[in-house]
Amino acid sequence: YRDNKGAMEPLRIHTLVISVQHSPDITLADIRHNLMEKVVKTVIPAKYLDDKTIYHLLPSG
Repeated sequence: YRDNKGAMEPLRIHTLVISVQHSPDITLADIRHNLMEKVVKTVIPAKYLDDKTIYHLLPSG
């Protein structure tokens, strides 16, 4: 975070965890791909994501 005249502004996302219920008919790779494309890239501004961001997309499988 950065202090901007008393307002704390985020600089980046260190770790992102997303877990969802899903059909067993959908592959884990497809779910993770869809989470990245349709959720992460849509919801989180790119300026907060970098090459050090750690992604745990459906980590329990």
